[in-house]
Amino acid sequence: MEPLSLRVLLSEEKSGNRRRGRRRRRRRSRSGDRPSKETSPAAESAEVERALARFSVNPRPMGIPKEIDPPPKRIDLRWRTNAVSKDVQRKAGKIACIPGEFGFLPEERVQVIASKLDHLPITLEQALSLRSALNQEKSVYSYSKLMHRANEISRRYNAGESVVALSKRFDAPPVNTFRAVLTGRGWTKNRIKETLNR
Repeated sequence: MEPLSLRVLLSEEKSGNRRRGRRRRRRRSRSGDRPSKETSPAAESAEVERALARFSVNPRPMGIPKEIDPPPKRIDLRWRTNAVSKDVQRKAGKIACIPGEFGFLPEERVQVIASKLDHLPITLEQALSLRSALNQEKSVYSYSKLMHRANEISRRYNAGESVVALSKRFDAPPVNTFRAVLTGRGWTKNRIKETLNR
């Protein structure tokens, strides 16, 4: 009877460990449920005072020399921002960010974008910055979907379709598309990384 009771205790301990090892999923709170964090003028002034106090601490923090020439002083600036509304961002994003178009833009394409932005309150530099951010976001969030279709992409590549054409078809950066081709051929992540870094 003793070995049986010991076996029961061990099984209970294992099951308890399994339960303790599980992580509970946190419920993501919606942005509308929690109040927006707005820094009050008093909080901002306290942060400024704390930042300025670093220069009078004894001993001084690492990286701040004993003698500062010229001595630190407070400078108040008024920075005029030219914010772009989300509605304008959405419209400009459709103009500047075409599916399958990644990387450097030729001057002709830049001029086409500039001409189409005439009626929108956004500068060309802001539109190109928006394009870069959208492409980066697209590259990150489309990667897993691209890898799920790695076999299909590899078959199309073997059938003669170029990486650039596949990149436009699946709206993904060419490098990620080529990674999907190699993944479809059975290459491991380390092998792909070492080969592309050569």
